[in-house]
Amino acid sequence: MAGRKLPHRIGCRTLEMQCLFFGGIHPQPTWFPLHNPTVLDFLDKYMIKPENINSSFDAKTMKTSKTVLIIDDSRLSRMIIKALILEKYPDWIVLEAANAEQTITMIDSIAEPDLITLDVNMPGMDGLSLATKIRNSWVSAPIVVITANVQESISRKCAELKVGFVEKPINADSIDKALAFME
Repeated sequence: MAGRKLPHRIGCRTLEMQCLFFGGIHPQPTWFPLHNPTVLDFLDKYMIKPENINSSFDAKTMKTSKTVLIIDDSRLSRMIIKALILEKYPDWIVLEAANAEQTITMIDSIAEPDLITLDVNMPGMDGLSLATKIRNSWVSAPIVVITANVQESISRKCAELKVGFVEKPINADSIDKALAFME
């Protein structure tokens, strides 16, 4: 923080930021004194600054970051995959679903992601059946199975479905292999 001029007070108009940092919302724009370096560092890193706004930006034709959808019944696996992706690409949007039901609901409400990762063994609909369903809605989204189930029948089925296949454990190398399917 040395050498950086920080405002003593900052105006927050965003409900999300108020909820996140201040535990509630206020009906009018409000000034809050900030003395917490962690909050200030976060704001410096993630707030849009006027000098960084391109006036010719068209949100309909430009995409500023990639979107990845992680589908895995294991919360720990989702957390690790998300952390490894965001470590490498902090501006990407990472969405999560714990099962096929959540994924099918998301299909109707979000734009096609740039990459979908999914596990094979999940309760209810398995990952390969879900991959087939996803293909019906999101034709061009690359799908990669990240699984500990390394049976030849699984890898063969992935090849038939034109779905990538990456073996667990989840680590930086396996995530790099999964991300390579976006190219």
